[in-house]
Amino acid sequence: MKRIPKTLRPGGCGTGPPARRGHHACHGQRDHGNAHSIAPDDMAFSMNDDEGGEHNFRLVITGKVLINNKERALSDLQAGDQVTVRFDFEDKDMVATLVRCVRD
Repeated sequence: MKRIPKTLRPGGCGTGPPARRGHHACHGQRDHGNAHSIAPDDMAFSMNDDEGGEHNFRLVITGKVLINNKERALSDLQAGDQVTVRFDFEDKDMVATLVRCVRD
């Protein structure tokens, strides 16, 4: 019996934009790199990914920022912090739902 990947099943996922870096599009996408600039008043930040690209994100009102596994404010994030961002697309905008940072 051949298994059909979920993304190819009728009515399944895969109707949205393709997932980046092999992550499943239905469950949000992830990217990681270094925080570049943070604008907490605008609920926005940018990061440089590991491949040299810069990405701008808006944090949703229900989004979370975790620093060393403790919930913090976006204003606690610092330029240069190593971050992993879980996000979705709204039109062409990247909207972050979770930002994780681990500091030494």
